[in-house]
Amino acid sequence: MLERVGIHVLDPASALLVQGVAGERGGLGYFGLSYYEENKRRLKLVKVDGGPGCVAPSIRTVQNTTYKPLGRPLFIYARRSFFKRAEVAAFIGFALNNQQAIARRADYVWLTPKQAKNARYRYLSVPKQVFGR
Repeated sequence: MLERVGIHVLDPASALLVQGVAGERGGLGYFGLSYYEENKRRLKLVKVDGGPGCVAPSIRTVQNTTYKPLGRPLFIYARRSFFKRAEVAAFIGFALNNQQAIARRADYVWLTPKQAKNARYRYLSVPKQVFGR
């Protein structure tokens, strides 16, 4: 169960993992970058080698997809037929137009301007593909 505290959403499992890793010499765990950011005095980062050499997690390396294979995008899914529904279009439009503020508030990594433009383009092209308009 997720708990909302102020503007942060706490996942008890990740919070427990941070506590366990920080309290155990040689402890190792995998969780979102925001949990590291909130606990950087207690934790050490591990660089990951996804092929071209070791890369540390950061907002930049997550955005430019060099933090592989651990960096990953988040998606919004909707049935194609639901794109006709005004409330679905409004929600997805709101999320796309406010993604940076939403992500920052949740301590997630936001899209770059180019990624955001591509996401909006892909979203707007779905009704044409599905409904021919």
